Amino acid sequence: MIAYLDTVQYFKPKEYRRRVYFELLIGYLEYMKELGFKQAYIWASPPGKGNDYILNTHPKHQHNLTQSELVEWYKKLFRHGIGEGVIKKIQNIKEEILSDYKIGDEMIKLPYMDGDNWPGVIEEKLITMSNAKSAKTNEEMKLSLSIYLRDLFQKHAEEFFFLHLNDAVNTSPTTRDDNEQVDYQLFSSRELFLDVSSQHHWEFTNVRRAKFSTICIIHELTKLPYRCDKCYEPCICVCISPDNALELCEKCSNHTHLEKERFDNNQVTMIRQTPITTMDQQSFYPVRSDSVSEAVW
Repeated sequence: MIAYLDTVQYFKPKEYRRRVYFELLIGYLEYMKELGFKQAYIWASPPGKGNDYILNTHPKHQHNLTQSELVEWYKKLFRHGIGEGVIKKIQNIKEEILSDYKIGDEMIKLPYMDGDNWPGVIEEKLITMSNAKSAKTNEEMKLSLSIYLRDLFQKHAEEFFFLHLNDAVNTSPTTRDDNEQVDYQLFSSRELFLDVSSQHHWEFTNVRRAKFSTICIIHELTKLPYRCDKCYEPCICVCISPDNALELCEKCSNHTHLEKERFDNNQVTMIRQTPITTMDQQSFYPVRSDSVSEAVW
């Protein structure tokens, strides 16, 4: 899923800006296609006035695309992707889900991804139905939710796109990604990144500030300590999953032997030590929020 894109218009010469953006996005889609991904999902929704998606504080003179302008921009991108042989087929959400329709397809075919609007839309509707005075059976709630979602698909069909990259079956990856995954908590969510940027006044209102903010962000990545995924305190990190996805401090993991590596039934427990910066960064990170961004209709 590509849920959020953001830019500031400092690229020069500006007549090549769209071409470069297209190549970046199509190059990414081509890479995912080679890894074996079958679909990409794009939500075309421009930010409201004064709202920032990723970069904190845009230039006042920068024009934000309207809904129709953004949709047309994406359609040009898709045509470019088809011409390059990266995209096989494009369908909007109405065509993708309501073709060969059966009741309940809305919940089965929808992509549920962190930061997207559909999980929040469905949850809000379910809460509304649950709080309604008239009691409904599960089948009645399912039918009511289906009708509600179908109406939304009809109304916002041109905002949600399904890009078919590979055939639905018998598709094998044509490349491998053997690079180690490098995760930074600063980039774990756009909300967190925006909050930190705002606290440190990393702004992109002009070229000078954009350059300075970029340097600050890069510098911050070189000195950030590991933080416990449970208590968020700086720590000597204990990775307790094979892909290092869960990092806990010694207290939260109840692990007392930091010098050991344990292999148990193919479950790898890896211990990683890192220096802790002396700078007090308790206020640097707000508590992580896993809430889904509110849909703007």
